[in-house]
Amino acid sequence: MKNFECNILANDKQWLYTEYIIKQKSIREISKKCNVCDDTIQTRLKRFSIPIRGHKESNKISGKTYKRRSPTKEEREKTIKKLRTGSNIFCVNCGKYFYITKGNLKKRKYCSKNCHYEYIHNHINRNQDWRDYPEYDIWRKLVYKRDNWKCKICNSKININAHHIFEGNNFPNLRFEVYNGITLCEKHHVQIHKHTSSFIQECIKQTPNIGETPEMDNPEASIKKYLLFLIRSNDYQGESRTD
Repeated sequence: MKNFECNILANDKQWLYTEYIIKQKSIREISKKCNVCDDTIQTRLKRFSIPIRGHKESNKISGKTYKRRSPTKEEREKTIKKLRTGSNIFCVNCGKYFYITKGNLKKRKYCSKNCHYEYIHNHINRNQDWRDYPEYDIWRKLVYKRDNWKCKICNSKININAHHIFEGNNFPNLRFEVYNGITLCEKHHVQIHKHTSSFIQECIKQTPNIGETPEMDNPEASIKKYLLFLIRSNDYQGESRTD
């Protein structure tokens, strides 16, 4: 035993038993009080046959436990301000202020998607291509849904397009009427615009008994009549026409 360990309080069995067992002090606290290392106190406990508690319990510092103080409202606001790197801007549509991060300052101008769509609908430039209107996407999906997402000529579901029976440029009032649209595959859609005669022949092959053969001398009128026939055929109740 080293000389500086000869006169420590831990050499007294009764004192060590009182401190460790009765007062429930940890080895670390006792070692600090005796000004020795933790192994020295642990050696004394083993020598005096004093049962040693578990590792976590024996090494923890006993005493009062302090509850963690919850931050005040001012402290929370200061912390939030430090974390925030963006700023509050006003929505272009509704005028309400909303917070936006620094990376999206140049991208976002609206507080929500609904405000974005509402602003586009109210401020859209009607001189641009009408296919860019939001109503065009709605009209196209309604035509697809009515025709079960199939081409009305060959029942194909691959690369379908919504075709206007009466052209949208010449009939602006009928652009977004569901009864003025029909679902065609890409093949027949190209035929109806660029190869009218081949499309008529295709129509005759698909439905030979339509009651009236398309007239070759007036193909455009015949095609429109035929497409309207396809919409109303097969026990289908189409959309009611609204002027």
